[in-house]
Amino acid sequence: MRKCPGGTAMRHARLAALVLLLVSPPAHGDDSPPGNPPDQAPEEPSPPEPEPAPATQPAPQPQPAPELEPDPDPSPPPTPVPTAPPVPTPSQAAAAVMPASRTRPHFIKGELSTVGAVHALTQRNFVGASAGISAVPSSADTVLNAFFLTVEPQVDIRSRKRDGFKLGLGVPLQFQLIDTRGALERCLSAARDAKDAGKDPGEAASACVDTEKERAQSDLGKLRSRDWDEPSDYAKVIRYLTIGAEEQPFYLNVSRLFSHSLGHGTVVRRYNPNLDYNTTRVGATLDAYYRFVGFESMLNDIVDPDVLGLLAFVRPLEPFFSDVVPLRSLSVGVSASVGRNVPLAVSYEKGVLDPGLDEPIPMVDAELNPTIGAATDVTVVGLDVETKLLRTESSDLKVYFDAQQMVDHGRGYTLGSLWRFSLGKPSTQAIRLRAEAHLFDPDYLPAFFDGFYDIHKIQFMPAGYYSAGLLYYPTKLAYLTANAGGKRRAGGYLELTHSFLNRMTIGLAARGSFEIGSPREPGFTGPSFDDYTKCTWKEDQVDCSATPKQVLEPMDDASLLLHVEFPFRKYLQALATYEIFAMSRKDGFDLFEFDGDNEVFFSALRLQLLPILFMQAEARRFYFLQRLTNVDIDRLKIEQDQNFHSEWTFALNLYAGYEF
Repeated sequence: MRKCPGGTAMRHARLAALVLLLVSPPAHGDDSPPGNPPDQAPEEPSPPEPEPAPATQPAPQPQPAPELEPDPDPSPPPTPVPTAPPVPTPSQAAAAVMPASRTRPHFIKGELSTVGAVHALTQRNFVGASAGISAVPSSADTVLNAFFLTVEPQVDIRSRKRDGFKLGLGVPLQFQLIDTRGALERCLSAARDAKDAGKDPGEAASACVDTEKERAQSDLGKLRSRDWDEPSDYAKVIRYLTIGAEEQPFYLNVSRLFSHSLGHGTVVRRYNPNLDYNTTRVGATLDAYYRFVGFESMLNDIVDPDVLGLLAFVRPLEPFFSDVVPLRSLSVGVSASVGRNVPLAVSYEKGVLDPGLDEPIPMVDAELNPTIGAATDVTVVGLDVETKLLRTESSDLKVYFDAQQMVDHGRGYTLGSLWRFSLGKPSTQAIRLRAEAHLFDPDYLPAFFDGFYDIHKIQFMPAGYYSAGLLYYPTKLAYLTANAGGKRRAGGYLELTHSFLNRMTIGLAARGSFEIGSPREPGFTGPSFDDYTKCTWKEDQVDCSATPKQVLEPMDDASLLLHVEFPFRKYLQALATYEIFAMSRKDGFDLFEFDGDNEVFFSALRLQLLPILFMQAEARRFYFLQRLTNVDIDRLKIEQDQNFHSEWTFALNLYAGYEF
């Protein structure tokens, strides 16, 4: 029988098509889940899971090879050119040598939520710009508001690979529309001049208010200078840069949008570098490990850091007990966290308006920054030990013990546990449960660098006190120094987070402590501070050397945090965070009252209106320092205290651009 000259070629072509079909990865559809949300990477090392092809793009089927005309002078097929094998990623390389029992391809590691975030972020690539209006600040009992036109060109690049690469750039600009705050604050000069001339400063301020309120639009279109008056402000063009993920061999996070933690969070826990509206800082976290050694690090400002942390750890038994989970995972770490220029005291000046007329009030400079009277560096060193008691494909239980010493102050101990669960294959839900027990000296506080640190280091609000009707705060470090002779405290921390991956995450955290035992110093009744309204003035300095001090009651050490977020990939991203702490002059919590300086609230929503049009709304309540408070235009009344106050801000922006 005569063979068909094209039969061999046809068989080769069919075989090649079949092999190509079997080895080619399926396509990734645009509407399929993007793997894992930020900081929710499956445990490494493990090989990547294949992604299903979208239903609208069926896999190609092998087609019959076309009939070929016979070649009159057939020649042997060319020798295939050898190609270099693909270079595996670090995770794939580690998985190749890792026993199968060590890999957990469906386990979710890292943080489940973005507590501390101040903006809702797109979950896809985006190129465009925004325009809208912001109010700074706004509240029901003050007219000290400024309204701005906001413009921000913006770029977001988010890799769908498992390297976790994400980059967001933007230039936030605010142009003034109406400013009642700046106009009214100029009335302080009129009041001060009247006081120096022997006239009534209140009447002068009232007359000034009546005039200045008409000048609210005098700087229409002017760029808000407070947004660009510090070196760190120019780094904020970096919205975020992320490479890798938490608990992977390499993780880098540079951002002005998120909070920072170090280790178990016993010293640095959800530190927020941007709690003061007038200060923008771009912080950084860098973590890495190789086999059984590694480190974690953070700093709050890549330009001029004043909070830094480093944790180095080793798993000494991993090379010898690779199959015994508690021994293999036993980790020993040492840490150091440093706060630079931590205030010991603020400076004071004479008030020029009631109720602080001629009384000491915190001094501020021309840019409304507190004037620090004395400061020092604070260093907290620690020893951390942890191990896993349980490890399965879908859960694990970690226990740890941390001992921390604040140099020249007290020390604290933490015994903690962390349960982690992942549900589904692939995972559709993840749960975190953290529980800690604390024991610490009276001149030490767990999580000294917490979310409120940048405010509390200047005004430690849980320990505020009154003097002749005026409210005063010690600095955080001054409180610990004054409380050194008191009782030790015992307490706890509880945190629960439940994430429906790529759908919704909810969480809560609560902290509290109470005094135990006897005071370190016999007869110690409480920390004492200057009774400022009874002090005297020597030139421009307040002198309290001959004035009895005021003794404070024990501090109510408690706080509560609630958080929810919706990271829908294409149409909606939303988040809300509420946090409140106890104050010594109030009994317990008044949840969601939004009328005190012990509450902060961050909420943001990003909604797709059209394929190229998005709306982003924000309502936030956090801290401002103003010269004037409780301004009443109708009664021409102004008060002055120059403390930080929690106030509302709002923003509404439309984004035009391409999201893909």
